[in-house]
Amino acid sequence: MKKGGFMLDVAAMAEVKQSYCIGVTGKELEFRAFRFAEGGLFMGDRPLGTVSADDINLEDKVLVGKGASGEVFYATLKGDGRPVAVKAIPISSKPHRDEVERELMFITSHGQPQCEHVIHSYGAWWEPAEQKVYMCMDYMSYSVQQISIFGEGMGEALVRDITKQAILGLRH
Repeated sequence: MKKGGFMLDVAAMAEVKQSYCIGVTGKELEFRAFRFAEGGLFMGDRPLGTVSADDINLEDKVLVGKGASGEVFYATLKGDGRPVAVKAIPISSKPHRDEVERELMFITSHGQPQCEHVIHSYGAWWEPAEQKVYMCMDYMSYSVQQISIFGEGMGEALVRDITKQAILGLRH
């Protein structure tokens, strides 16, 4: 009998999957749709990205920013010296785990962009000892705020170019 118009749907509750799970060995991390294992990041059995921690030149690693969801480092790839941004997000809280999952969903929902105006993701990995997920992506030398400070304001031509690139990226 239903009382007060509210009934708990136990079957629906059973289908809700926990937001994450660390494997028995502690070396695997699984989110709802993604799995971090020795070989990198996977969606089901399909690997996502080509860069792992072993591909990053840690001697070049420099902290470039801190925020609510983690830290961002400048680094280079060992193979070709390409500058990359490495974002480190701890999974110690649900908001952090949600942030990781949101970013991974965004990256995988669009595939790898073939547009110079969209940041490219190279891969992600899990560091069990640190309890952090690392995401490797294109490094942007300057933010719009930095350009405006260094350039003593932004002229019309610079605003036009930045706006054009943002629109082209959104259009893609």
